[in-house]
Amino acid sequence: MLKSFLFLAFLITYIFNKNYYSPVVKSGTSQKLTEALNLLNDFSNSDNSKTAISILEDALQKSTSIEEKAKAEFLLAVAKANSSAEAQYIEGIKTYKAVATNEQYPSYWRALAYNALASNALGKGDNFLRNNIFNTEPFFSMLSNSGPSSPTDIKSGAFSAAIRKLSEKSDELYPTVLPNLRIAYWYSGNLLTNKVDPYLTESEVDSFRKNLDSRFAKANNLLKGTDLSKWDDDELVITNFLQALIWSNEYALSGSADAKKTAEAVFEKTMVIYNKVFREHNRLLAIPFEYAAFLANIYGKEKSAD
Repeated sequence: MLKSFLFLAFLITYIFNKNYYSPVVKSGTSQKLTEALNLLNDFSNSDNSKTAISILEDALQKSTSIEEKAKAEFLLAVAKANSSAEAQYIEGIKTYKAVATNEQYPSYWRALAYNALASNALGKGDNFLRNNIFNTEPFFSMLSNSGPSSPTDIKSGAFSAAIRKLSEKSDELYPTVLPNLRIAYWYSGNLLTNKVDPYLTESEVDSFRKNLDSRFAKANNLLKGTDLSKWDDDELVITNFLQALIWSNEYALSGSADAKKTAEAVFEKTMVIYNKVFREHNRLLAIPFEYAAFLANIYGKEKSAD
């Protein structure tokens, strides 16, 4: 579970900071912001983030509407978070927090900022999280209310629960697919941990199950209403990958033949995208690793060639 979590942490952070936000930013935006977006989506030049930051700082100062200002500041956070310099990356986190907590901004941009914080928090150490994300309100309360007295944190840790709450806040402001999949995955992972090393009461297990089912259903309902033609391969692959992991966990939890069949089908769908786009460049290696682990757990040597 921990290994899967760390792989997934890198994968989600990479994809979010790359272009999860691209389609809506491109819609009706200014030339300056479009120019900055194109720079951020081209990783071939290491100076792109620096150039984009300069453009976006200027655009932020000259924005004449709340919508345009929210876009500019959100993209500024993305540009800083894409920087290889640690100090600049931390500035990106601060800028995401500024967007998330600005009640004048449209709820969509605030939701994206909370989602970005959750993505960037995954896989980080406790000290980084304590000092850079959950060090100010309202984020500190997310952590302080996830203390040892909470049964949900005995195995997952207060920071894990606090990161889940970032996704919950994103969904509260503006429901989208990824936060709900991430929340569902959190609950399924903790239920799987509990199966191996029990720590939840029967009522807590029931509560976790209800949350898992409702979040997964909500994500799938949102997905049905989404125009996937506007998504690029990165977004499609992470969505399918998360679904596959949740179904895989479900099979491990219940032994359901339907869960096994669905997990394998969604993994295969994920691998079609992976093989077409990512395999040649050795990118997102968590995907084939987890697929191989799933096949090995289910079939052993029978599908070793796969």
